[in-house]
This record gives sequence, C-alpha cells and structure tokens, in this order.
Amino acid sequence: MSNLFLLHDDRVNCWSLIAEMTIERYLNLVKPAYREKGGLDNQRAPLKTKTAIRIRRIMVRDIQSGAILPPVVVGAIINNEISGKVLSCKNIDEILDFLNSDEIPISIIDGMQRTTAIKEAADKDEALLKRKIRVEFWLSEAVNNLIYRMLILNTGQIPWEMTRQLDTIYSSLTDEIIKKVPNIDVYTKDNTARRKGGGQYQSSHLIELFLIFSSRKLEINTKERIAQDFARADAIESTSNDKFIDYFVNVLYWMAELDKAISEYSPDQTDENITDWKIVNGRDLFSGAPARIGFIANAAIWIFDEPGFDRSDSDIIKKVKEFETAMKEIVDKIKQLRSNDLHEYLDFMTLNQKLSAKTGKIGEYERRLYMTSFNSMLKNASRLPNLTPCWNAR
Repeated sequence: MSNLFLLHDDRVNCWSLIAEMTIERYLNLVKPAYREKGGLDNQRAPLKTKTAIRIRRIMVRDIQSGAILPPVVVGAIINNEISGKVLSCKNIDEILDFLNSDEIPISIIDGMQRTTAIKEAADKDEALLKRKIRVEFWLSEAVNNLIYRMLILNTGQIPWEMTRQLDTIYSSLTDEIIKKVPNIDVYTKDNTARRKGGGQYQSSHLIELFLIFSSRKLEINTKERIAQDFARADAIESTSNDKFIDYFVNVLYWMAELDKAISEYSPDQTDENITDWKIVNGRDLFSGAPARIGFIANAAIWIFDEPGFDRSDSDIIKKVKEFETAMKEIVDKIKQLRSNDLHEYLDFMTLNQKLSAKTGKIGEYERRLYMTSFNSMLKNASRLPNLTPCWNAR
C-alpha cells in the first residue's frame, strides 16, 4: 500500500489514512455516530453570530460551486485483529468497508462545521452526493489518542464548550469506561432513569470528571473562553500520556466501589436529628457533584501532584498503588460493618454539620470540603477509627 495514503505514528501506535470518497459515502459512514442524539445537525449547536452565519452560508455556496475543503478528520477505535485486517487490504475501498462495520466506533474529531455545511449543500443539490472529498482517518486502539488529537486540532478555533468537544467522541469515551469499569452503570442524557444506588452515574457527569481529573482542579468553568483554553491545555498535556485513560478509569472504579459500599447504609428514619441533613442515606453522598468532584480532584493530585508540578512515570505508578491500597482498606472496612457500626463509622452527623456552614460560595466550599476529606481518608486509611477525622480535616 502506498505511503501516500498510510502513515504510522510511532509515539502512540496509531495509523493515519487519507482517503477519497463520495460525499454520499462519507455522510453514510459518520451517520451512526449521531444516531443516539437525533441526527447530524444536533451534534453541535448552530453558531448564531452574524459573522458565523455568514461564514456558514459562504461555505455552503462554495461547496455548491465546486470548492475543495480541507479534509475532515475521523477517528476509529480498532483492536489488534481488525488492525491486521485493515493493513492487509489492497485498496482504499476494502479499508472503508471494514470501517463501515457497526463494530467499529466512528467519531468526527475535527470538521463538525464542515460536515454540516457539506450536508446542507447536498440537501440542496443531490448531485453533490457523487462529488468526492478527502477524509483523514486516525485508526487507534485507545480512545485516549483520539481525545488528544481532537483537543490539538480544535485549539484556537471558535469557542466551543469543552464538554461539547468531548461529546464528538462521546460514545467512544463512554464505551471505554463501560468496558474497563464493569462496576458502574452509565446513563446517557436521553435516559430518564434516576440513580437508585451506588455506582450509577450520568454520562455527562463522567465527562465533567474527566476534565477535573485532567486539570487537577476543583472547578472548570467551560463557559469562559480563558478557562476553556487552560482546561484544554491541561487535557492535552494529560492525554498525551498513553496511560491516562487507564489511570482515570481506575480512579472511577474505586469511587464506584466506595459509593456502593456506603450506599448500603440507611439511617433510622425515626431519628429526629436527620430532618435537615443534606446527606441522609449512603447513596446520597455521591449523588451530588461536590463529592464526586472532590474525590476525583484529590485522586488526580494524589497521583500526578498539584497543578504545575509533574511526577515521573515510576512515581506515578507508585502513587497509583498507594491509592489502590488505601481505597481497598477503606472499602473492605465499610463492607464488614453492620448497620449500627456503619452508622458510627460514617458519622454523617459530623459531615452534615460541616455542610450546614454559612458561606457565600456553597458549591466551592463543599467541593473543597470533600477534597480535603478524601485526602485525609487516603493518608490515614490504615489507622482511621471512623470517618470523623476526615470530615474535620483542614
């Protein structure tokens, strides 16, 4: 096969493939990536500024006039077996037949607006469906590499929420989490099911936790452009590590284990003291964003160090093992306790007293409280008589 079409990325073991195909074939290829969200047009909200609308109109007109746009970049997750079959193909058509399989997740990592413009132009003139365009494919065994490329390619472009950017490879990221974290249930935004126990999370919440983990910060304001750029830079730096997703899903696993263990707790409903509590049942703890964010942010700092500082790969591996050992000790302890003992060990009374503090920035206060508490939990796992010292930690 000619190197004009296929190049290998030695650093992350990916393949870059440039292919020519008809607009009709391209639109059919990417259509399944949007099926869950109701169609191509809804993947990214239309840009509403006068300048953006004008540029969009010009792009559609240019396509109708025969203009050639820069290649759209499409990502595909493939395993070793499929990779071997793809590389043995004799021509581009055979490769595209493989990529068109329902078993291979396809996602656009650069070119959402171009794709929408191409579709709009084809809707106005069906003859355009037979016109050829160039598409670049990144074939990877790890979704982490697609996230990295998507962030790089979108840096410096028109403002776009980080969570919406990640939604372009949303299904691949979610599939990776579901595959590697079997102890959680993931609900999509369209799923109306409510959390009934530990280990159940909205997929959009996992996207937020991914940003928290990559930035090692308690809050990411993705509506502000400056904050967006910093968050994107943090995510680019983190996802350039090919083990990053593995570290992230490992932390998710232990958060879910702790969540499930604590969710077994239910207080005596006749206790008048619990009337005004924010956290009553065990499952309430991780139902709220502050506890999830505090746990993930603390874990990220524990593993990678504070923002601005970096650890070597060997030190990261050491910190991961420390994290796992501490979490296993805490989770095993909670699982062994009976109802009355669990009540004393969790000490939700102290936690709720802390949560009832009067403050102007309640969200920030709660996230900080949980991060400090979970840090104390990790440091003192082997000697904790109960969680009271954690809730009181400063």
